Amino acid sequence: MNGRRSASQARAASDRGAMARTGIFAGRTAPAPAFRHVMENDTRSISALCRLFELAARSLHSAGFSHGLYPAQWTALRYLSTAGPQERTAARLARFQQMAVGPVTRTVRTLIAKGLVSEGPPAGGHHRSKQLNITPEGMRTLTEDPLLALDAELAGLPERDARLLGATLGRVISVLHAKDASDDTAGLRLDDEA
Repeated sequence: MNGRRSASQARAASDRGAMARTGIFAGRTAPAPAFRHVMENDTRSISALCRLFELAARSLHSAGFSHGLYPAQWTALRYLSTAGPQERTAARLARFQQMAVGPVTRTVRTLIAKGLVSEGPPAGGHHRSKQLNITPEGMRTLTEDPLLALDAELAGLPERDARLLGATLGRVISVLHAKDASDDTAGLRLDDEA
Protein backbone atom coordinates (compact mmCIF):
# COMPACT_ATOMS: atom_id res chain seq x y z
CA MET A 1 0.00 0.00 0.00
CA ASN A 2 0.99 3.63 -0.13
CA GLY A 3 1.53 3.98 3.62
CA ARG A 4 -2.13 4.73 4.31
CA ARG A 5 -4.17 2.54 6.58
CA SER A 6 -7.52 1.15 5.62
CA ALA A 7 -10.55 2.11 7.70
CA SER A 8 -10.58 -1.32 9.37
CA GLN A 9 -6.87 -1.08 10.20
CA ALA A 10 -7.36 2.37 11.69
CA ARG A 11 -10.38 1.15 13.68
CA ALA A 12 -8.42 -1.87 14.95
CA ALA A 13 -5.52 0.37 16.00
CA SER A 14 -7.95 2.68 17.77
CA ASP A 15 -9.57 -0.27 19.51
CA ARG A 16 -6.18 -1.62 20.59
CA GLY A 17 -5.42 1.79 22.09
CA ALA A 18 -8.78 1.77 23.83
CA MET A 19 -8.04 -1.70 25.23
CA ALA A 20 -4.76 -0.51 26.66
CA ARG A 21 -6.47 2.53 28.19
CA THR A 22 -9.31 0.51 29.76
CA GLY A 23 -6.89 -1.54 31.80
CA ILE A 24 -8.47 -4.86 30.77
CA PHE A 25 -5.33 -5.86 28.95
CA ALA A 26 -2.93 -3.54 30.72
CA GLY A 27 -3.00 -5.33 34.05
CA ARG A 28 -4.98 -2.66 35.89
CA THR A 29 -8.64 -2.50 36.72
CA ALA A 30 -9.46 1.21 36.82
CA PRO A 31 -11.58 2.32 33.85
CA ALA A 32 -10.02 4.65 31.32
CA PRO A 33 -11.08 8.29 31.41
CA ALA A 34 -12.62 7.92 27.95
CA PHE A 35 -15.12 5.33 29.26
CA ARG A 36 -15.42 6.50 32.86
CA HIS A 37 -18.09 9.07 31.97
CA VAL A 38 -20.41 6.34 30.70
CA MET A 39 -20.04 4.31 33.88
CA GLU A 40 -20.21 7.23 36.34
CA ASN A 41 -22.99 9.26 34.74
CA ASP A 42 -25.26 6.62 33.33
CA THR A 43 -24.52 3.17 34.73
CA ARG A 44 -28.12 2.02 34.95
CA SER A 45 -29.36 3.15 31.57
CA ILE A 46 -29.79 0.43 28.98
CA SER A 47 -28.15 2.63 26.37
CA ALA A 48 -25.00 3.04 28.48
CA LEU A 49 -24.82 -0.70 29.15
CA CYS A 50 -25.20 -1.41 25.43
CA ARG A 51 -22.40 1.03 24.61
CA LEU A 52 -20.13 -0.59 27.19
CA PHE A 53 -20.98 -4.04 25.84
CA GLU A 54 -20.19 -2.87 22.31
CA LEU A 55 -16.87 -1.39 23.43
CA ALA A 56 -15.98 -4.62 25.23
CA ALA A 57 -16.90 -6.70 22.17
CA ARG A 58 -14.87 -4.47 19.84
CA SER A 59 -11.91 -4.56 22.23
CA LEU A 60 -12.04 -8.35 22.42
CA HIS A 61 -12.24 -8.59 18.63
CA SER A 62 -9.32 -6.20 18.19
CA ALA A 63 -7.25 -8.19 20.68
CA GLY A 64 -7.57 -11.14 18.30
CA PHE A 65 -5.28 -9.46 15.77
CA SER A 66 -2.07 -10.66 17.38
CA HIS A 67 0.86 -12.98 16.77
CA GLY A 68 0.10 -13.09 13.04
CA LEU A 69 -3.40 -14.48 13.54
CA TYR A 70 -6.88 -13.11 13.03
CA PRO A 71 -9.75 -13.41 15.54
CA ALA A 72 -11.41 -16.28 13.63
CA GLN A 73 -8.11 -18.19 13.66
CA TRP A 74 -7.76 -17.75 17.43
CA THR A 75 -11.35 -18.94 17.86
CA ALA A 76 -10.61 -22.02 15.76
CA LEU A 77 -7.48 -22.83 17.78
CA ARG A 78 -9.35 -22.45 21.07
CA TYR A 79 -12.17 -24.67 19.81
CA LEU A 80 -9.85 -27.38 18.47
CA SER A 81 -7.82 -27.41 21.69
CA THR A 82 -10.87 -28.30 23.79
CA ALA A 83 -13.23 -30.21 21.45
CA GLY A 84 -13.45 -33.99 21.46
CA PRO A 85 -12.03 -35.94 18.51
CA GLN A 86 -15.40 -36.35 16.74
CA GLU A 87 -16.13 -32.64 17.20
CA ARG A 88 -12.90 -31.47 15.56
CA THR A 89 -14.09 -30.98 11.97
CA ALA A 90 -14.60 -27.89 9.84
CA ALA A 91 -18.36 -28.50 9.86
CA ARG A 92 -18.52 -28.68 13.66
CA LEU A 93 -16.31 -25.62 13.97
CA ALA A 94 -18.63 -23.79 11.55
CA ARG A 95 -21.64 -24.77 13.67
CA PHE A 96 -19.86 -23.57 16.80
CA GLN A 97 -19.05 -20.23 15.16
CA GLN A 98 -22.46 -20.08 13.46
CA MET A 99 -20.80 -19.57 10.10
CA ALA A 100 -20.93 -21.21 6.69
CA VAL A 101 -18.41 -23.99 6.10
CA GLY A 102 -16.61 -22.14 3.25
CA PRO A 103 -15.04 -19.34 5.32
CA VAL A 104 -14.26 -21.75 8.15
CA THR A 105 -12.56 -24.11 5.72
CA ARG A 106 -10.37 -21.21 4.53
CA THR A 107 -9.49 -20.44 8.16
CA VAL A 108 -8.58 -24.10 8.74
CA ARG A 109 -6.44 -24.19 5.56
CA THR A 110 -4.56 -21.12 6.77
CA LEU A 111 -3.94 -22.71 10.18
CA ILE A 112 -2.70 -25.89 8.45
CA ALA A 113 -0.37 -23.81 6.25
CA LYS A 114 0.99 -22.10 9.38
CA GLY A 115 1.66 -25.50 10.98
CA LEU A 116 -0.81 -24.89 13.83
CA VAL A 117 -3.37 -27.52 12.79
CA SER A 118 -3.10 -30.84 10.95
CA GLU A 119 -5.65 -33.05 9.24
CA GLY A 120 -6.25 -36.52 10.57
CA PRO A 121 -8.32 -39.46 9.38
CA PRO A 122 -11.94 -39.03 8.31
CA ALA A 123 -14.12 -38.16 11.29
CA GLY A 124 -17.16 -40.25 12.08
CA GLY A 125 -16.62 -42.50 9.09
CA HIS A 126 -17.49 -39.77 6.60
CA HIS A 127 -14.83 -39.53 3.87
CA ARG A 128 -15.25 -35.78 3.31
CA SER A 129 -15.12 -34.78 6.96
CA LYS A 130 -11.50 -34.85 8.18
CA GLN A 131 -10.62 -34.75 11.85
CA LEU A 132 -8.59 -31.66 12.69
CA ASN A 133 -5.81 -31.81 15.26
CA ILE A 134 -3.98 -28.99 16.91
CA THR A 135 -0.21 -29.39 16.52
CA PRO A 136 2.39 -28.83 19.25
CA GLU A 137 3.12 -25.47 17.59
CA GLY A 138 -0.59 -24.69 17.77
CA MET A 139 -0.61 -25.50 21.48
CA ARG A 140 2.46 -23.32 21.99
CA THR A 141 0.73 -20.49 20.12
CA LEU A 142 -2.24 -20.79 22.48
CA THR A 143 0.05 -19.86 25.36
CA GLU A 144 0.12 -16.42 23.69
CA ASP A 145 -3.69 -16.26 23.36
CA PRO A 146 -4.70 -12.61 23.72
CA LEU A 147 -7.74 -13.62 25.78
CA LEU A 148 -5.58 -15.04 28.57
CA ALA A 149 -5.35 -11.54 30.07
CA LEU A 150 -9.13 -11.33 30.15
CA ASP A 151 -9.30 -14.83 31.67
CA ALA A 152 -7.01 -13.62 34.46
CA GLU A 153 -9.08 -10.49 35.00
CA LEU A 154 -12.36 -12.43 35.18
CA ALA A 155 -10.83 -15.03 37.49
CA GLY A 156 -10.69 -12.31 40.13
CA LEU A 157 -14.46 -11.74 40.09
CA PRO A 158 -16.44 -12.85 43.12
CA GLU A 159 -18.37 -16.05 42.33
CA ARG A 160 -21.76 -14.30 42.43
CA ASP A 161 -20.58 -11.62 39.98
CA ALA A 162 -19.12 -14.26 37.65
CA ARG A 163 -22.42 -16.19 37.63
CA LEU A 164 -24.38 -12.99 36.97
CA LEU A 165 -22.02 -11.97 34.17
CA GLY A 166 -22.24 -15.44 32.63
CA ALA A 167 -26.03 -15.45 32.76
CA THR A 168 -26.22 -11.94 31.30
CA LEU A 169 -23.80 -12.71 28.47
CA GLY A 170 -25.71 -15.93 27.75
CA ARG A 171 -28.93 -13.92 27.41
CA VAL A 172 -27.26 -11.35 25.14
CA ILE A 173 -25.82 -14.07 22.90
CA SER A 174 -29.19 -15.83 22.74
CA VAL A 175 -30.91 -12.62 21.67
CA LEU A 176 -28.28 -11.90 19.03
CA HIS A 177 -28.38 -15.48 17.71
CA ALA A 178 -32.17 -15.42 17.57
CA LYS A 179 -31.95 -12.26 15.46
CA ASP A 180 -29.38 -13.91 13.19
CA ALA A 181 -31.61 -16.96 12.78
CA SER A 182 -34.53 -14.77 11.76
CA ASP A 183 -32.46 -13.10 9.04
CA ASP A 184 -32.44 -14.54 5.53
CA THR A 185 -30.13 -17.47 6.36
CA ALA A 186 -32.66 -20.29 6.33
CA GLY A 187 -31.08 -21.88 3.25
CA LEU A 188 -27.52 -21.67 4.56
CA ARG A 189 -26.02 -25.15 4.89
CA LEU A 190 -23.60 -25.40 7.79
CA ASP A 191 -22.29 -28.91 7.48
CA ASP A 192 -20.27 -30.51 4.76
CA GLU A 193 -22.03 -33.86 4.97
CA ALA A 194 -23.96 -34.32 1.75
